[in-house]
Amino acid sequence: YVHHQITPEQIAAVRAGLPHVRVLVHPECRADVLALADAVLSTSGMVRYAKESPEREFLIVTECGLSDRLLIEVPEKKFYKSCKLCHYMKMITLEGTRDALVALGPEIAIPENVRERAAVALERMLELGG
Repeated sequence: YVHHQITPEQIAAVRAGLPHVRVLVHPECRADVLALADAVLSTSGMVRYAKESPEREFLIVTECGLSDRLLIEVPEKKFYKSCKLCHYMKMITLEGTRDALVALGPEIAIPENVRERAAVALERMLELGG
């Protein structure tokens, strides 16, 4: 849900003020936002792109945590946030993940139509991530 909150108008406003900035967009964003991207990349793809690109300034269009990570990992470059906070992602802890892996639960039942759509999204992310 986070990626669908970002609008083409927000991207256009940044481009109007900072036309030199490279716009990196997560593939889960809306199609009209994807169309405005310089690159559509998974989060790991965005990190790789920012590290390897000769460009110096980037608009990062995804969940907020990635912009913070990039500021630490690539301090010589400038990153603008066009992000939305995902409260669900912030609920995940290392301990909770460990406990779920140890207990192999809790089990979650997902309707088949939801599973099929999620599989398509996951496959797209894996393809884009390299």
